[in-house]
Amino acid sequence: MDSCLGKDIMQIIKNEMASFEADSNVERSFSAA
Repeated sequence: MDSCLGKDIMQIIKNEMASFEADSNVERSFSAA
């Protein structure tokens, strides 16, 4: 159960990091334009 919960948390963290990086990339391209 703990390992399953840990996998879910890791997946959520990965998704959050990916969306955060995408957001900062969008902001960078806007400020560069």
